[in-house]
Amino acid sequence: MSTDRETESRPLTTSPGPNTPGATTSVDDDTMAQMSVVGAQLSNLQQQMNRLHRTVRLTIEAELSLLTGRQFGSLVANEEVVGLIQNVLETHGLRIQCPECGHPAILRCSGRPGLPNGAFVLDHTIEGRRTFHGGYSILPALRLMAKPRRKTKKKAS
Repeated sequence: MSTDRETESRPLTTSPGPNTPGATTSVDDDTMAQMSVVGAQLSNLQQQMNRLHRTVRLTIEAELSLLTGRQFGSLVANEEVVGLIQNVLETHGLRIQCPECGHPAILRCSGRPGLPNGAFVLDHTIEGRRTFHGGYSILPALRLMAKPRRKTKKKAS
């Protein structure tokens, strides 16, 4: 039994076309079959990666749920915990879903009058404006979502 391909490869043909001045390349049946296999493999890979990302997100969410309703004794300690949470989320391309508006947000803890240990807030941008929701004295329930792609800045003309 031979390991070499036993089908002969047909040469690519050229004919005039709109994208290439004078000629375009048509693809033979063998190349089309290979492209179909590659497409199916990449589609399968994407499905596997989506399942893995979902598992990671749900695992992190479950661990963070153990912290819900807590505060950590001081503003400095609360800020430290928030920093640790944000590091985990950043590492895995995640954001917190704001319970008020549904937008992806970054968890922060900041000093507030009347709250000696600070307030947990969700920092995000809505329609180009920086927005803070929350102001919780305890860590709220954290539902996670994928980090959105960065928006490209428009060039000044």
